[in-house]
Amino acid sequence: MRLISLKLVLSLLFAQSMLSAAHATPPPLRCADLIISADRAGKDIADHSDRRVVRVDGETLANPDALTAAVNRQGVEATIIVGGNFHGWDLSGLSLGLACFVDSDLSQSNWSQARLSAPAFVQTNLEASNFQGANIAHVYFDNSNLKEVNARDANLSWGRFGGGWFEGSVEGWIIDGADLTGFVFDCGITVSDGCPVYQGGAAISAKGTDFTRATLHSFSLFNVALTGALLDQTIIGPGQLPDVAQAEFRGDIIFRGGVEDVRLTAEEAQILVAENAGMKAVKDRPSFDCSKAATKVEAEICGEYASDLRLADRDIAALYQRAKSVDSGVRASQLTWLKQRDLCVATEYPSDCIRESYSLRKGQLLGLLGETDWLAPGETALFIDDVLPLPASFHQSDLFTKITPALVGASMTEILVERSDQGLYSITGSAVGANAHTCSINASHLYFDQQSGWYIPVSEGPAIPIFRIFDDRLEIFAAGRRDYEQYPQASGFMSCGMRASFGETIRIDVGDALIENYRKSLNEEM
Repeated sequence: MRLISLKLVLSLLFAQSMLSAAHATPPPLRCADLIISADRAGKDIADHSDRRVVRVDGETLANPDALTAAVNRQGVEATIIVGGNFHGWDLSGLSLGLACFVDSDLSQSNWSQARLSAPAFVQTNLEASNFQGANIAHVYFDNSNLKEVNARDANLSWGRFGGGWFEGSVEGWIIDGADLTGFVFDCGITVSDGCPVYQGGAAISAKGTDFTRATLHSFSLFNVALTGALLDQTIIGPGQLPDVAQAEFRGDIIFRGGVEDVRLTAEEAQILVAENAGMKAVKDRPSFDCSKAATKVEAEICGEYASDLRLADRDIAALYQRAKSVDSGVRASQLTWLKQRDLCVATEYPSDCIRESYSLRKGQLLGLLGETDWLAPGETALFIDDVLPLPASFHQSDLFTKITPALVGASMTEILVERSDQGLYSITGSAVGANAHTCSINASHLYFDQQSGWYIPVSEGPAIPIFRIFDDRLEIFAAGRRDYEQYPQASGFMSCGMRASFGETIRIDVGDALIENYRKSLNEEM
């Protein structure tokens, strides 16, 4: 007989108790004190059984009547059902007391129009089950398989969802028209606490779903159908705003970035949606019209997954225009470079070749233009992920200033660049990637190298590229990863875990106090 661990049940019941405190009419679960007492006594809750909390082996339940009888026993407040094969059971219209399913198979079960009192599904297979119109308010999902679950028009209000990065699935989960008022997606960034993400197949459908007061900021909304979903007092991350563009903003929206919350009116949210959409259209174009792509290289640049090449192409075009005003002879070198770039189509990996070609040319043009006054002596600049791309002109608006704390808080990358009074630069920063893998960078006594366009350390040895900057966008050499072939010495200044890297970051204006906080924090990390 399989046992449920104390830690698992504690997390389950603690989540339920937290939900109870947040709602005017809490669910009838009152066994959290029993769990805590068992923990303090060094006992496993699986061994506990009395008239209030009962543990049932799911394998002993032969039919829906047996399940109902086990859960609805008089005087029992909670039933923990461990294991059991309930595949394909018809439980429609059923009314159950508090049932906590753990490691059970409920695939293809039918719960339509059923009423369950604050149920829990932990490490449970719910694939293709039907909860249409069911009342499962205060539901708790943890590490469960929700693939192709139909919860259309169901009541999931004040529920909670967490865990299941690898074990769980949300492919094809349907919650159209469902009530998710106050629902909390509680997702971390490690294997143990991360939520399942879209990995292909049918997407989540949440058309017309009520997300009033819901907390969505930690859950990936990529490829979730949200047309007509209702947002009011809803908590989202700044980077999720494009994902909810087709939703209905009925009231204020709360931008959550780290520990920072910024309340936006519906009108302000719509302004940001429009500004982001305009910026997205610009960022998705190279310097030429993709509908008129005339060469194989241009076709590669216009490929579906080649957004980085399109950005590189725009950068080179902009740098070239500026370089012409500095050196009239740059046209000849540009034509020579274009011919070399076009040879990439004959290589084994054309896109990689094009990417490297653009990077080298970018360095040449930056070197030709020379160092700019982007950072004055004695100044410090903060760079973060561009979590919500907006036009540069919009960065001067009051609304951008208002959302800045949330943008900074939502960034997984923080980089400080300082310039000494003598003119040399230093850089320190960190980034967090998947499964909490991290990057770090720390280098000082840097100067601009006109030959390469990179900022490099003062040294009698080889020139080691550290970072470069263009239009207030900062690039770390090789994204912080080790380059064993060309610059193995760079690993002395920067490093990244397997699932982390330094992406391009943008400069953001913040107060001196925040700059100082980041300086102290990064110095402690280093």
